[in-house]
Amino acid sequence: MATRLTAILLSLLMIFAVVDSIQFVEIADLSGRLSDASESQGNLSRLESELDRLRLDLDEIRRSMKPPLLAIRIDDVQDYYQNNATIFLLQYAADEGIPLNLAIIPKYFGLDQKVVGAVVSAIQNGSMVMVHGWEHEELEQFSEAEQEKRMLDGKNRLLEILGCESTILVPPIYSFNNDTILAMSRTGLTTISTYIDDQDPGLVDHGILSVPATVEMSILVNGSWYTKSLDELYDEVVESIGVYGYAVILTHPEEFVTDGRIDQEKIFTFEVLIDRLQIYYAFTTFDEIEAIVRSS
Repeated sequence: MATRLTAILLSLLMIFAVVDSIQFVEIADLSGRLSDASESQGNLSRLESELDRLRLDLDEIRRSMKPPLLAIRIDDVQDYYQNNATIFLLQYAADEGIPLNLAIIPKYFGLDQKVVGAVVSAIQNGSMVMVHGWEHEELEQFSEAEQEKRMLDGKNRLLEILGCESTILVPPIYSFNNDTILAMSRTGLTTISTYIDDQDPGLVDHGILSVPATVEMSILVNGSWYTKSLDELYDEVVESIGVYGYAVILTHPEEFVTDGRIDQEKIFTFEVLIDRLQIYYAFTTFDEIEAIVRSS
């Protein structure tokens, strides 16, 4: 009996740790009942009954829990450049049933039929597209009027090629200023997505919503991409959800290329990370992440 109780206690602690970390249900009642049961060592039948009820409660918790949401944002989607890596990422996500958030460089998109086809398929499978500037420029170098023109050109090109409206701006190189926000408000772009080091989540001026990426897949050092370890990435996702209520993983196709070839080790890290995250989290698009930010 003691061995069985110990096993149940360990299982409960594992479940409680997961449940408590994502703050979905109160566990005080269950833990209290377990404590009461454990003090009734003399009444074996009562203890057995209580343990069975606890198992049923845990099963109900598992069924009723809504997993935390996270998103993958892929920047620098464009024709030809590292297109093998781009197509791999989009195809892998499609195979896994994962929607993506694709930041496209409009000026350099539309001629590479392999990339365009992969993006169209991704959209059909629930992915979203974002305006990544016009030509991957530093927007803050331009006047408000010029920024507005570039945003409209980008939106219209994506609409023409893909048939879908984009409402999200990903400023290239995270270059933006107050004129950027004003230009967004005049062009139907309602959300800006940078990186958490540059801008906090929440409403900014002119009703624009900030939904920054919170986890970088890799670090750029002297022109080379270095992928973080699995544990580091996973821990950053957990921390992000705990702090912000969501996580957005940022990556680029070029991160998965070394010396002109797809780097299988980096691909493996990405695949294992996705498999691991799918156990406890649900992948989504920015529309659901936006709702979390607005409500926080």
